[in-house]
Amino acid sequence: MSDWHLDWQERLPIECREVYLKNSAGIAHRADAVLNKYVFEFQNSKMSPDEFYKRNSFYNDLGYKVIWIFNLIADYSHGSGNIDCYDEWSNENDNGGKFSWKYAWKTFSYYSPQRHKRIILFFQMHDGSDDEEDCYMERVIWARPGGSCSDFSRFFTSYLISNYQELMSWVSEQRL
Repeated sequence: MSDWHLDWQERLPIECREVYLKNSAGIAHRADAVLNKYVFEFQNSKMSPDEFYKRNSFYNDLGYKVIWIFNLIADYSHGSGNIDCYDEWSNENDNGGKFSWKYAWKTFSYYSPQRHKRIILFFQMHDGSDDEEDCYMERVIWARPGGSCSDFSRFFTSYLISNYQELMSWVSEQRL
């Protein structure tokens, strides 16, 4: 478990961390965290599309929505050029960004934020150096279609929930 992963887990109450869930067939998975009817998965490394799909299906079948937070800090920062913001847009209700991803992961080949309403995807693309408590992140609300799902070479984000405190507030109010 990376320091990044551990830092995210430690933000949640200890009784919510490393929760084993079992389905009616006796298959069990360990969720990084469970709060209310949300499973949190903190992903610091690449994963296969099959594993991403299997985890989502397992938790969704048990009645949970899955909130993913992916660490993309290295891809976005330090001049890597892997992820670039090509347009900041805003309106009175939300601010968001439009991004291009030079080497989009294949992790999301079964996933489309436009279609999969029980999966909520966040990318942490900032290291929180301005305010470590916030750990700024962006919620993916749209990704360019490629075939039946998305290829993530272009994606749009929402800043409506952009930090841990806002996420916990929304989860506790069951508004996501």
